[in-house]
Amino acid sequence: PDAARAAGLIAEGALWNGGYFLFRADVMLDELEAYAPAVLAAARAAVATAARDLDFVRLGEAAFAQAPQISIDYAVMERTERAGVLPVSFPWSDIGTWGALWEVSPRDGDGNALRGRVAVQGTRNSLVHSSGEILTTVVGLDDVVVVTTDDAVLVTSRTAGAEVKGLVEALRRRAEPEADAHRLMYRPWGSYQRIDIGGRFQVKRITVKPGGRLSLQKHYHRAEHWVVVRGTAEVTVDGVVRLVHENEAAYLPIGCVHRLANPGKIPLELIEVQVGSYTGEDDIIRIEDVYGRDSA
Repeated sequence: PDAARAAGLIAEGALWNGGYFLFRADVMLDELEAYAPAVLAAARAAVATAARDLDFVRLGEAAFAQAPQISIDYAVMERTERAGVLPVSFPWSDIGTWGALWEVSPRDGDGNALRGRVAVQGTRNSLVHSSGEILTTVVGLDDVVVVTTDDAVLVTSRTAGAEVKGLVEALRRRAEPEADAHRLMYRPWGSYQRIDIGGRFQVKRITVKPGGRLSLQKHYHRAEHWVVVRGTAEVTVDGVVRLVHENEAAYLPIGCVHRLANPGKIPLELIEVQVGSYTGEDDIIRIEDVYGRDSA
């Protein structure tokens, strides 16, 4: 309803739906069976085809995709005859914008919410956040949000924070990698962090957990150099397996079938230097993967 109609409904004693539902599982299953059987069928099939991936479970993707795109409000709550409504007075915020984060954060005497390596002067009612070692400074601004990470900087007014979603979509259309990937990326076997990138090279820091194994793979467009700085690496190149220790290196030519694993008791850390005409993550041809993945 518009504002006038909403005010009239409230004056008549109508309650505002906050969108918070509490129910027993068996009751909701019964109601889904009655009012949204296709949703229930898709959910059951997704659970039935789920697969365990390390310490979490992946629902069956194909089955889940068959679920109708409908909210629980429309599917059940507007149709059920087994619901009651209670007025509540507790505060709630989804903290879905940077402005909302400022509202719930501790603030200094000037109304600033500060986190990380930051310094402000003549600035009020602002959120300034810096991750990592980057020093972020703000001078003479009010009601702004400044967020600094290793690979990107966001500056916006607090009131326009909700527009960041549209900005991300625009970055995706421009194929900017920062729209979807951080410099530090986690994988089932550990993590990798981009250190530097250029026209024909990329440098990463790779950490492999004890017992972790990367996929058996090859690349069409790049060679790789691995320098071990901590731990011991088990390196497979075209069927030949050898151990590479700290301060030793391995060379992987373009097109070779290779794998990296950590057979030790401590995390394996190495520096990877990629050299070639293309160093994107989609130049990974997986031949065998213990984690059941088919892409980077």
